[in-house]
Amino acid sequence: MNSFLITKSLISVLNDKDLIALKRNSPQDMVRMAEAGIEGEYVLANQINKTAFYHNAKSVSIIPILSTINSAAYVIMCSGKKIDQDNNGMYEAEGSIISKRNLLGLDFLSWVYDLYRPNEPYESRGAHPSGVGINRYIKRSQLTHSELSYLRQQGFLQLIDLANPMSFWFTSFTLKRNENGDDTRAHLYFIHRLFPFDFDISTTGLLHYNRRN
Repeated sequence: MNSFLITKSLISVLNDKDLIALKRNSPQDMVRMAEAGIEGEYVLANQINKTAFYHNAKSVSIIPILSTINSAAYVIMCSGKKIDQDNNGMYEAEGSIISKRNLLGLDFLSWVYDLYRPNEPYESRGAHPSGVGINRYIKRSQLTHSELSYLRQQGFLQLIDLANPMSFWFTSFTLKRNENGDDTRAHLYFIHRLFPFDFDISTTGLLHYNRRN
């Protein structure tokens, strides 16, 4: 995954024994490992939104809306009909060399697979097509109809994060104008998150009142 000459030794992809142990001892962390990247993106986006509101910013970063679009598109893409071709391409590129292998392949195929199978041993995934090591990558064809529908649903539910006026450059709404210039302002937006246990939809409410955030 990192083939740059100088830094490639800095990133170590877990070996199969570590992945077997992780799934056996902490299946929830196995699931979280697949969604942690998007989780991190949304934490960043939410922090940017709160900072913009608290400081009454006159300009807004485009990072939150880009993160939402990118994250939703990735999850939706993982449920696409031709997505297994991507796994086939990785098999051909890495061959029997374990050090070249990705940790998960397409993250959200693994996410939903392990979410629904917390007690399935990792080695049940079978042998890698080369015959060397375990087949780490989950294919769309391995998911049941309900799992695939669930994955597709999560992709579209992430678009809930676009129901945020900050995505369209409204940093706050003034409820009351004060003579001293310290207006009372508020904001409300929705958040969809994937978790090791399922998913969550919540709201974030922000208020600036009497010089306090």
